[in-house]
Amino acid sequence: MTKINGVKQKINQDRTSERPAWLPILPDPRDEEILGAAFHVFSERGFYEATMLEIARCARASKATLYARFQNKSGLFKALLEWGARRYLGISNSIEKDSAIDPKEALIHYTTLILEISMQAEALALFRIAVAESRRSPQIGRIYSNTLKEHCEGVLSTIAEQLVRAGQLGRVDASEFSDVLLGLLRGELFYRAILGTETSPSAGQLKKRARRAVELTLRAFPP
Repeated sequence: MTKINGVKQKINQDRTSERPAWLPILPDPRDEEILGAAFHVFSERGFYEATMLEIARCARASKATLYARFQNKSGLFKALLEWGARRYLGISNSIEKDSAIDPKEALIHYTTLILEISMQAEALALFRIAVAESRRSPQIGRIYSNTLKEHCEGVLSTIAEQLVRAGQLGRVDASEFSDVLLGLLRGELFYRAILGTETSPSAGQLKKRARRAVELTLRAFPP
């Protein structure tokens, strides 16, 4: 009960502060409250130990409300990941609407955004939750992997097509292009961050790393 009260207090404090920079606005404020509660309970307890009752108490909602909106605990976790993934959509929309954007610079901008998001404490916490629970519940690992893959690969595929048309990239399978680029982008930096042995790089360092990953990937698939 002490732990539950502690989580509730933390959520109540969050509600009185500014919106966390890592999450965009949702159309339904109630969804934000529930998913915010879910994030803190999952972070404190892990996915397996967390209960819908705890999350409902922290969100000041009924269990019936949680089940009506998200079906089950896995649905809550998936919605939480999709909430975070909304951060990737803005650049995708702008790229598709503005043909004047240089695709290489768009790719550097987008990969820098990926790095910035990946290195944030909350994003690392979600990754740790997924890894810790994936052996016991492979579905959680699949939800994490598929959600990020769906959003990242969609944007990267759009940019890759523009790079091909611009003569800066050879014909390449979109999945292979994403695998190579994201591998170069994150590399050991991401895993050191997961282990807590990496200090947070500056914005300039992240952009430099993103540019280098893009340049190496374009060399790997010449036109």
